[in-house]
Amino acid sequence: MVLQKKQKDPIPLILNARSLVQSYDDDGKCWAFISEKTSGGKNIEVAKLKKTKGQLKVSGAVRTAELTAGVVYEVVFEVKLKKGGCWWEHPVIVMLSVPGDQRDMRRSRQVDLCGQQREDGGWIELIVGDFTPESAEGQVVSFHLLQEGEHEKKGLLLKSAVVRPKSTYHRSQSSIDYMLYRVWTGSWKNEGNIEIHHHILLH
Repeated sequence: MVLQKKQKDPIPLILNARSLVQSYDDDGKCWAFISEKTSGGKNIEVAKLKKTKGQLKVSGAVRTAELTAGVVYEVVFEVKLKKGGCWWEHPVIVMLSVPGDQRDMRRSRQVDLCGQQREDGGWIELIVGDFTPESAEGQVVSFHLLQEGEHEKKGLLLKSAVVRPKSTYHRSQSSIDYMLYRVWTGSWKNEGNIEIHHHILLH
């Protein structure tokens, strides 16, 4: 029996709140940066929408050179609403722009933010869409959270945007997966009932 360590899954990319809103709020009138505790008790910086009229825009981008070619990635914004927020009964628009994608004009959709609020007040994951970088060339994939209208908007908290492998983000990055090589058939097979007493990893 031969044991093989599988390659690590591609690592998610996380864009913090400051990088998503700073270019649209140079004078600090719309957004404030505050400290918020995570479920584990750690303090993190998030952006709080103080007040704005007109279009709300949150944007981020990644270069395909930072990603793994051929892997399907999913983009999500992590947000939540504070008590006293207003205008969120109207939908927001999430948009994904992928270079060379013929579906560019269709990669946007409306999302009911109020309808996605969690009972425990936790962070909401707004799924923007997915894409597959075909090569490691330096193209840019951008993603946006928008809301139109001239009414006053406030009370939105923004934690981050996450670009993560769609099929593996929920798995522990610290785990090791093993496969059994069956010499008599010349093939690899996942085995969930292997009992391993010792292992040696070769690099």
